[in-house]
Amino acid sequence: MRAYTPFAQPIDKTLWRFAGLPGNRGLDLTNVLQSGLPIEVFDSIHKWSDMSKADIMRIAGIKERNVARLIRVFDAAVQLFGGNKNEAWTWLKNPVRGLGAVTPMSLNCD
Repeated sequence: MRAYTPFAQPIDKTLWRFAGLPGNRGLDLTNVLQSGLPIEVFDSIHKWSDMSKADIMRIAGIKERNVARLIRVFDAAVQLFGGNKNEAWTWLKNPVRGLGAVTPMSLNCD
């Protein structure tokens, strides 16, 4: 007869839990997705799956050129406002008369 050897309970190793998300469906997950995923979720997906970050961005529909454009536009706006990031962000997300009353950020698309 074999002796009983206690062991630790298995840990939930799903990506949802590893990434700190509230499960794979339901209102809690919907609320998290609508409010915007923390960037750490993408890092968690990368660590858990060994997928490259470029593949994760591609699958998620995030184009590298759009990220590069966002960085250039935000950097230029910060310079325009003398290094003040808050003023730059406020300007980028509010309608500008000289742009036909659209937000500068809405122009950061394909």
